[in-house]
Amino acid sequence: MIPGADVMTRSHEDNTPKREAQSGDVLGDEVLSGLIGRLGSDTLRYIPAIIVPAVVSILYISIFTRIFAPGPYGEYALVYVIVAILTSAISGWLQQSVLRYLPRYRQQGQAGEFLAKFGSILWAVAALILIAGLLLTPLIRPLAGGYARYYAAAVVWVMAGVIFFVQNHAFRANLQSATFSRYQVLYSVGRLVFALLFVYLVSRDVIGMIVGAVVAYLVLLVPMMLELGVFREMRLSGFSIDFKLLKNFARYGFPLVGFVLGVKVLDLSDRFIIELFRDSEEVGIYAANSNVVTMGLLFVATPLLSAALPLIVSTWEQGHQAQIQSVISNFSRYYLLAAIPVMGFTIVYCREIATVLLGSEFREGYRIMPLVLVGSLLWNFGMYGHKGIKLLEKTRVMLVLVLTCCVVNIVLNVIVVPTYGYFGAAVTTMVSHSIYPVMVYFVTKRYLRWMIPWRSALNIGIAGLLASAGWWGVQWYLTGKLHVVLILAIGLVAGMTVYAGVLFLIGELRDYEKRLITFRRSV
Repeated sequence: MIPGADVMTRSHEDNTPKREAQSGDVLGDEVLSGLIGRLGSDTLRYIPAIIVPAVVSILYISIFTRIFAPGPYGEYALVYVIVAILTSAISGWLQQSVLRYLPRYRQQGQAGEFLAKFGSILWAVAALILIAGLLLTPLIRPLAGGYARYYAAAVVWVMAGVIFFVQNHAFRANLQSATFSRYQVLYSVGRLVFALLFVYLVSRDVIGMIVGAVVAYLVLLVPMMLELGVFREMRLSGFSIDFKLLKNFARYGFPLVGFVLGVKVLDLSDRFIIELFRDSEEVGIYAANSNVVTMGLLFVATPLLSAALPLIVSTWEQGHQAQIQSVISNFSRYYLLAAIPVMGFTIVYCREIATVLLGSEFREGYRIMPLVLVGSLLWNFGMYGHKGIKLLEKTRVMLVLVLTCCVVNIVLNVIVVPTYGYFGAAVTTMVSHSIYPVMVYFVTKRYLRWMIPWRSALNIGIAGLLASAGWWGVQWYLTGKLHVVLILAIGLVAGMTVYAGVLFLIGELRDYEKRLITFRRSV
């Protein structure tokens, strides 16, 4: 039981003010105001590491949807889905274990010993992936049909991806955030560069997109191991599997893999169902348009979430349990402030966005962008709400919730995709992602209640609607008169000006500023 958890749970059951909450009111204001400032500064630090890979990913989609037709691109999209699921399943428990145990060994002055044992486990897992890939070749290749030609590259892709992601999480655990970010950026850029080199210099084949990712991983693996010190420590200690540590890794990491895999299935299973009932061409159109909007939301969601989560955990571990609900509520508000205009802009300009970013054969799928974005926006909103469950270590509850969403997604897809194709898949994506925050809201009442800032949500929604009206006005007036890129740029400036102005007039921004001013004066 985490200290303070049972006090907080009882306080929600009988609504009786507790001494901890009363004595923490002043401290809570100071903690909250300090966290607001820290959230802003940390978000700025995370932005480059998020934006560069996201921009490169959008560029990647834009370039290759102009090179390949929807059919071949759809084949690549399905291979990518399989590789992403397998990589997450194999690497997830190792990533989580490294984040958990490396700080403990470092605190005890045994970081080198840990790295040697960790490196041995990681390379053993990598070897098992290759061995399993070879042994399964006679079974899988006949079943894969036309996809058999991707099999060898996909096996190496999984193996290299597992090593890359686990090592990069070791940099995070070692508090080397700049190094972590550097390798994320290098991989995203290298993936694009090597894929283009293959496609233009070797063969105009979609397999070049896979080769580009594999080469980018392989080029970075040795420098990563040298910088992390794995080679040095393994040379000093030798290759040996510490089965006690491996058991700890498995016990701690495996339960969290279920949630990660559930998220992957929820995000990607619709591609398989479209392929099953329709064809790879529809998979390509759906994947390209869906990826554009999810990459766009990354600009907003990921920096904020990356900055917010360590602060929430830190606040809890420092003993400010009485203020944690207020912290989560305020961080939820900041997410809405950033995400709502992204949603409005995409809904209005989805056709123009598809025209700029996608090849002509993919642009008909612009209609699904608003649906996918709404689902993704609400899903990420739920990521703030479930932090109370995670703090209380009720991770099985999270697993049940995500599996519920997966079942809803798959059942609805099987029902609607045969008739409505990829558009039906977009609708089911929106529905299945949207129910997660709803379930979180009601489930957290039993644990650590998620206090949604309803008044702020209403104010932000009004500002978003009026900004959308401005975007529609710019679109209506300028369409056919200016280039589409200029329309997007003018609309963005005009709409965001309206958005900020409305928030200021209705008092939403002034309240935020008053809280900061009050804190600074008190200090």
